[in-house]
Amino acid sequence: ISTYIKTRPKENDPISETYRWWVNEKNYIPLSNLEIKVWWKNYLSKSSDLLIDLYIHIPFCYKKCSYCFYYKEILDNLLLDKYLLYLEEYLLDFAPIFRGIKFKSLYIWWWTPTVLSEKQINKLLLVINKNFSFLEWAEKTFEWNPLSFSKNKIEIISKLWINRVSMWVQSLDEKVLKNSNREYQNTQMIKESINNMLLNNINDINVDLIVWLKDDDIDKFSFTLKEVIKMKPHTITIYWL
Repeated sequence: ISTYIKTRPKENDPISETYRWWVNEKNYIPLSNLEIKVWWKNYLSKSSDLLIDLYIHIPFCYKKCSYCFYYKEILDNLLLDKYLLYLEEYLLDFAPIFRGIKFKSLYIWWWTPTVLSEKQINKLLLVINKNFSFLEWAEKTFEWNPLSFSKNKIEIISKLWINRVSMWVQSLDEKVLKNSNREYQNTQMIKESINNMLLNNINDINVDLIVWLKDDDIDKFSFTLKEVIKMKPHTITIYWL
């Protein structure tokens, strides 16, 4: 379907890399698009009121954090362009299978969707909204990195019906983040992101934190948690490393 897949090194297969701990790579045989379509047709024919999600994968980041064991590509604009072309072709190829189906949610995650430019975000969301339908109450989530803050990006996702943002913060301690090979996002970046989301009617904002990163301690984590609470996101999700 795309030169992206044809030229991708086999050892970088995101499936075998991401799920190495439970997939026997020797037995892993990817399904063809045709096989996947047949499976979906059979599944969708069983009921007319299925509640299913639409998940969009963006496997690019600025860095690979030391605590992250999932597959990802360090941002490369040429590779990103090829991936987005592949993704658009893939979505258009599968869209007819889901005609008449209304998804209950949309997730645009993993790893940093905000590495996309304003133009790329706009195009991707237009392709999704033009070719797939959602329930009126559907939750549509866009993963957000404060380092990628842009008022224009927030305006774009809001206008194209994103109603929830989940923001990766993890810690507000510069040393803790540095030890995890993670760029430092300061408190002001996060505040600006949250305030602009609220101004653009995104009224479901989540902040992710991780406890016990390298050189973290109860005092550092308590400081992070208290500062984030002051920003008044709608939810805070705490992960135990």
